[in-house]
Amino acid sequence: MARRHDTVRGIVEQLRKVNFIQLRGSPASGKTILLHLIQQHLESEGKIVERLDKPWPTDEMERRGLHVWLRTLRDKALENSIETVVLIDEGQASYGDFTLWNSYFKAWTGDITCQFRILIACAWGSVTPHAMTSGWYPKIVLEEQQKIGLRPSPTSPFGLLFINPKWRNLQSAIFELTAGYASVVVAILRAIGAKIEALIRKQKSYSLEDFRKEWHPPEELFETLAANGPCLRFLPKGTIAEDPRVVRVFKRLFVDGPIEYREGDEYPGGLDRDDLDFVHQKGATPVNAPPPVPDGLADTPSLFSLVTEVIRMFNPDHLASPRRVGATYQHEFYRCLYEVRPKALISAEYGTRAGQTPTGRIRFSRSPQGVQRWGVDEPRSWGIELH
Repeated sequence: MARRHDTVRGIVEQLRKVNFIQLRGSPASGKTILLHLIQQHLESEGKIVERLDKPWPTDEMERRGLHVWLRTLRDKALENSIETVVLIDEGQASYGDFTLWNSYFKAWTGDITCQFRILIACAWGSVTPHAMTSGWYPKIVLEEQQKIGLRPSPTSPFGLLFINPKWRNLQSAIFELTAGYASVVVAILRAIGAKIEALIRKQKSYSLEDFRKEWHPPEELFETLAANGPCLRFLPKGTIAEDPRVVRVFKRLFVDGPIEYREGDEYPGGLDRDDLDFVHQKGATPVNAPPPVPDGLADTPSLFSLVTEVIRMFNPDHLASPRRVGATYQHEFYRCLYEVRPKALISAEYGTRAGQTPTGRIRFSRSPQGVQRWGVDEPRSWGIELH
């Protein structure tokens, strides 16, 4: 196997020698990404690169149109002495085109002096868009140096993989941005994935260096991720969040649940009508209630209510364990949580899919001063703080 840079460079050098290469690999082995890297390399050298990514047609008229397109490209390359490379993806779908392989490709593979070159990526065992009942395959005979496989073999020295230093660089870059928080890692990978998918459709590549340039400094990236989060869209932004009236309203929202407008009555937690009016005038929140626990049940109005309900169910016998205090309380919390709300979904940082083992964490700690307050022993199960 070879490094990515060596793989691209080696294939390009081999293509200059033999003029036609069949790049073979099993489905999902990296052929499409490799074609994009090769295209970027060739274009950086000033070469003309043409791409064909759609499946090879079964209609005879459409096939003839592609034959004409290829012949036209070749004629222009020879006439103008400009090196032109055609990159064809999903090439296994073209095996049934007898004219393409046995007339054009067969003739062009022997013409090693021309400026027209073809690299066709074909998958092993991929389903073609038409029936192959006759068992026909191209009769063209390719030399070993014209066949490159994306797996180790004595005759195919090229492969595509991350070498250990490159992989560690990628991991370090992600950890540097996220400090290891799982939800942020997932959000960033999704953002990068969406960017890469959009660029690949335009036949462009996206490197780690491109990502660093685009999001440096990274504050804008995190603001973008936060703005798109389903929970943070609910929260007030900027300096308005520091106003005491806003703080009072949101504190009561998350503790008491929905706050209804009242005429002449007192509001919970020392709130008054002016506090609510101020919050709405500033556009801090469009609603008077926190987001419900997302499991389809209506008897728990807020996450705070759910957490306190779960803590009330703690069994002191389960907490008498030689394990670390934090781990013991965490295990008990999740046990009670799925007993109360078996379908409750917590955010990606803390929770899991319904019914699966939790993958995140909720931190528990106990006061280091001991478990006595006002001279009265407190049960260990209640001497905790939830962070």
